[in-house]
This record gives sequence, C-alpha cells and structure tokens, in this order.
Amino acid sequence: MFANISQSCIHYDCPHYFPGDIVTGTIVLHFEKDLRASRLKISWRGDVLATHIRGDNGEHHKSFSYFSDHTIAWRADNGLNKLPAGHHRFPFSFQLPEKLLPSYSPKPPATGYVRYFVSVKIVRPMRINYFVRKNFLVAKQSELPSYSSFDRMPPPNYEE
Repeated sequence: MFANISQSCIHYDCPHYFPGDIVTGTIVLHFEKDLRASRLKISWRGDVLATHIRGDNGEHHKSFSYFSDHTIAWRADNGLNKLPAGHHRFPFSFQLPEKLLPSYSPKPPATGYVRYFVSVKIVRPMRINYFVRKNFLVAKQSELPSYSSFDRMPPPNYEE
C-alpha cells in the first residue's frame, strides 16, 4: 500500500452477475494526504486462457479478452494534479455482453481460466502508478422450465 493511501476497496453491489446484467459497484479510497495524480481510471475486462497439451510439443497457450472498456472517474483540474486528502467514493456501472462463459478459476496447475474483473489505476506523473483489481463472478444462466410447461404436465396422483 502507498504511504498516502490508507484504504482501497472495490465493492460490488451483487455477489454474482449473469450475462447481459449491469455490473454496479463503488471504488472506495482514503488518502491521509493529498495524492499527486493526473487521473483515476476504472477498467473492466473479461479474460480467457486456454492451455492445450500436445504430446511431445509441450503446452500451447491461447488467451483473449471477451470485452474490455474503461472510464475516467476523476481528472486533475487546472494542472493541480492532486487528489485531495480524505475519503472518496467512485460509483461505476457497465453492462456485460449477452454471450459470456461463466467464471472458471481452477486451482493450479490449471489448464485455463475465465475471469472477469474491475481494476482501478491512479496515474501519477513522475511516480509509480497505483493499481488495484478485484474479480467478480459471472454465473451460468440456468434453464428453468416456463409456467407453460407445467400446464402440460399431468396432475399428480395422490391415491397410490
């Protein structure tokens, strides 16, 4: 943790999301003193890594991002380049694509993963940037029967 940053958290409003949902949450930061910075960037991404083992050829890795986007939540005014000391909250929201694989993060040694996350980057000119990231869970939409399928079911026989 940086000396001036006493708290940094990414809070999600839900424990999990489904494809097509709107992910909402809040970035919480607390600075003991003014923090030299030019901007605060909130990013979100979905990454996939697949590992294939091909006999004598060894492992072959393939990775790609399902989606990736960002917003600038704060930008320095008038060239002051300072985030003021104190408690700061930056809400965020974005919509997930309709077609996504569910999250998958096995324990190592793993053959791949599907991960979704939000990250925060505080860009600090002439200094080391501050970065924090937190994964979120995308669950599989389960196929539940519709009410119309219950209408076609025969009534239960309680006399047996």
